[in-house]
Amino acid sequence: MSRKLWILSRERFGDILLGPNIRVCDLAVHAFEAGWSVSVLAAEDSRSPFSSNIEFASLRRGFSRRFATDDRVVVGELLPSWAVLELLRARQPFHWDVYGLSLPESLSFADVWPRSKTRLETRRKDIRYLLMAKAAARIWVSHPGQVVFLSALLARTGTPSDATAAFRLPGKILEVPMGCSDRPVPAGTRNPYHELAIHSPVFLWGGGIWRWFDPETVLQAFSLLRSRGVPATLFFISGRNEATSDYQAPLDEVLSSATRKGLLDGSVVFNPRRVGPSELGPWLEHSRAGIMGNMPTLESRMSWRTRYLDLLWAGKPLIVSGADPLAERMERLGAALISPAGDPGKLADSIQRLIQDDRLVESMSRSSRSFGDGFSNKEILTPAMEALEKSSGGMPAPPGISDIVRYILGI
Repeated sequence: MSRKLWILSRERFGDILLGPNIRVCDLAVHAFEAGWSVSVLAAEDSRSPFSSNIEFASLRRGFSRRFATDDRVVVGELLPSWAVLELLRARQPFHWDVYGLSLPESLSFADVWPRSKTRLETRRKDIRYLLMAKAAARIWVSHPGQVVFLSALLARTGTPSDATAAFRLPGKILEVPMGCSDRPVPAGTRNPYHELAIHSPVFLWGGGIWRWFDPETVLQAFSLLRSRGVPATLFFISGRNEATSDYQAPLDEVLSSATRKGLLDGSVVFNPRRVGPSELGPWLEHSRAGIMGNMPTLESRMSWRTRYLDLLWAGKPLIVSGADPLAERMERLGAALISPAGDPGKLADSIQRLIQDDRLVESMSRSSRSFGDGFSNKEILTPAMEALEKSSGGMPAPPGISDIVRYILGI
């Protein structure tokens, strides 16, 4: 009889799969190929991305009644509040996958949202993290900085049980970052940029324009390059198609800034159509490098930029303004150039180096490809599966009445 794995997610699965969706898919497929029986429970109105070999159903009340004693459970970062309470009451040991820590992202809206909404959003995540960190058998993180962040959340409450949990938290940690795709890298594809009449070196902004990024420094750098007579194109792969009610403002700001700078004549291009993960190959193959702008914020230090994984998969360099953990790792291995946050002149210098130095591009591409080859999902997820198989016993620190009351009142 095969081992049983449950994956619980609050994400909705639709036509376009973003980072959290891809994480679930990678884990489910890898577990199935390793011999597990897999069931994924996700948000209502989702569409299954799997074959019939992997069960895909809605996360609904009563889900825990399907658990058997020896089943293994992996829980996404933030479940709905009712699902958290049901999971804790079930006393089923679980691994908590917090690779995409999102509380720092919520903090970036403090000057935009009404104060009451900011307080509510940050508090509900704060308390949920506290409960899950104490109750999880193991915690999956992307890098050690996230461990410090979670420990600090526990320690600052001042209660003895939380202080003890914070002190012991590193013993429950597994470093399970999101890895590179296991799919073969396409080669010899048609150049999609030429179809858009783009013939200068392309620097690919490989995802959405979220509020916590710094596209303005990147725009200023491309304005400087144009004044120097250096041909280069900043290409936003998601174009104008990723905006939601919360994220429309940063997209509008980029469009307005690029217009004022006169960059929409070819120095800055927004992709006219939506590109899914399976279509990225040609866009990556025919780009010069990937590019990103980070602010000097907590979000940058806590995040794991999954869009960089596409560059590692395709063997492409990264140029970034402002540091983040994965960019720093790529820089140490010779696959990235990092300039100071908010310094368009230094960023423009880095871009110009990659335009004018083919040997540097070749060297950085080799380093990127080498890193990516050893950073596949199979390499990353195999130790996590082994840890799941060894899990046994009950919930290590079941929440007490005071924890539950704080949780309920906090949201």
